[in-house]
Amino acid sequence: MKKAILMLVLLFSISGLFAQETQKMTLQQAIDYAMQNSPQIKMSQNDIEDARQQIIERRSAGIPQLNGEISYNHYLVLPVTILPEEFAKDANGNINPDFNREVKFGVTNNLSGSLSLSALLFDGSYTVGLRAARTFKDYVQKQMASKQFDVKNQVIMAYLPALIVDVSLQTLDKNIANLKKLGADVKSTFEAGFAEQLDVDRLDLSLANLQVEKENLLRQKEIALNYLKFTISYPVEKDIEISDDINALLKDTPDADLAAPINYSSRPEYAVLNTGQQLNELNIKLYQAGYLPSAAAFGSYLYSIQGDNLFASDANLSPTAVIGAKISVPIFDGFNKKAKIQRARIQLNNFLEQKKLFERSVDLEVSNARKSYKSSSNRVASQKKNLELADKIYKTTQEKYKQGIGSSIEITQAEQSLYTSQQNYNQALYDLLVAKTTLDKSLGK
Repeated sequence: MKKAILMLVLLFSISGLFAQETQKMTLQQAIDYAMQNSPQIKMSQNDIEDARQQIIERRSAGIPQLNGEISYNHYLVLPVTILPEEFAKDANGNINPDFNREVKFGVTNNLSGSLSLSALLFDGSYTVGLRAARTFKDYVQKQMASKQFDVKNQVIMAYLPALIVDVSLQTLDKNIANLKKLGADVKSTFEAGFAEQLDVDRLDLSLANLQVEKENLLRQKEIALNYLKFTISYPVEKDIEISDDINALLKDTPDADLAAPINYSSRPEYAVLNTGQQLNELNIKLYQAGYLPSAAAFGSYLYSIQGDNLFASDANLSPTAVIGAKISVPIFDGFNKKAKIQRARIQLNNFLEQKKLFERSVDLEVSNARKSYKSSSNRVASQKKNLELADKIYKTTQEKYKQGIGSSIEITQAEQSLYTSQQNYNQALYDLLVAKTTLDKSLGK
């Protein structure tokens, strides 16, 4: 008995593990997963950290710099210096032929240690460069927001096909269930002698066609889910299921989205462009600051030990200390800075043109998205009416057949019209979802 209970517990545990392998996701959960795992987002996060380190790197130039150095020189052969001839003359001006003019200056060993301190007092380019580094960090942060916006829309566009296939499968399952019930009724009528074998065969053929269509849809769903996994960086080998409601995603669009003036600032790309403009303006100021003088202070302390034997009592110990300051004044550089300033202004003008081009493209994008949404919305309403009418005709045809005043051909025709209307309606729903997503994207939502 205990072994049986243990086996049941193990079976339930294993089945629970298999059940956990399939991850159900709403659209928002898929977006959140992509935000955590997308390589594009991770690279943007790395760019932000890199920009932060650039600020530290740039700021370090204005912090006093302290350096230490220890050096040791051992002369295997001391350098020889030739003294001038005057050194060989005596008091009477005669040259002493025994005087050796070759002398060696220095000692065999030289050990020294030094500390040097330097500090930047003023440099116009330093201040502008630090501002530019901070602005660049803001730039990459806005780039990340733009990247998140792109990833979000990529996930939506990958989620919708899987969702609409799910809706089509639900519709198809209802059709198969209805057809099976109708087939059972017709077979009963046939067995009673009130229907022909042809009627039964037609319904069997219709059912077989629906089963084939279902298999095709299941394959399409698998392909759509694999693409969704790739888009959100989900492991392909793991199962995933979508669990969102298509009606919830098709909530009403505010009238302002269809008529209000376009706000470019709602687009994250526009924030990137604005910050890029600031960087170009700072680039001009950086080159202009090159005309300003710069000032720096410095100090050093050197302590050296010299002698043929560093540890002997007669080794020479000599400290040296110095402090100072210097001012660098640019006078003429062959118009180098002037050319750089002009090039930076040209780049800024080009950037401003790109900004205008983006505004025009947003105008076009929003205009087309609004028209597409209105058209898709009207098409859904029209296809919904067609579907309701096709469903009514199909039910009426079924009732007539049951009463013996209709034919199986009429049922087949009504059935095909119903299936076509269902497909048209589902396609219209998908087109409306895409149109809504495109509209939201164009408005920066």
